[in-house]
Amino acid sequence: MDTPSDQADGMKDSSALCQVAVPVPIRRGQMQIYDYVAGPAANCAVGSIVKAPLAGREIWGIVVGHDQKADIAATRLKAVISLADVPALSDQTLRFLQAVSRWTLAPFGSVMRLMLNTPSAFLPPPEQTVFHLSVQLPDGVRLTPQRQRVLSFLQSAPPLPLADLSREVGVSTSVIKG
Repeated sequence: MDTPSDQADGMKDSSALCQVAVPVPIRRGQMQIYDYVAGPAANCAVGSIVKAPLAGREIWGIVVGHDQKADIAATRLKAVISLADVPALSDQTLRFLQAVSRWTLAPFGSVMRLMLNTPSAFLPPPEQTVFHLSVQLPDGVRLTPQRQRVLSFLQSAPPLPLADLSREVGVSTSVIKG
């Protein structure tokens, strides 16, 4: 009969693993690679950029392999947090980073950090509210000349953010918001 810990070990072992190069400045000319439970990175290509936990913080790293043999017990591995919504780096780009590291005698992690230096570039764009013409106007809406201009403009315009709509029609944002 399996104990709960044996079942948890089996679940952890059946999970896909991936190897992630992390931007830490050690091992000149070579990648510092850690094993992770793949999670959202299970089917990603080598060269994909992922967010993973490391020493109590979250860092961006590069998937360099999907070897299923971990150096430590699978129960001790942490999972990849997310996969960046950007194309995977090519093998040529990874070789270039290694060449720069060797040529400059800099740790690979430091060279990789130069490329991953803007973490917000890997996040999806923030949601934006856009305005469009609804099918019917609510009761009691005052149609000032400015609001009438907004309605006329929206009949032929695509949905627009508040600032763009305000600029295009030539009215203040409070006229649009009501």
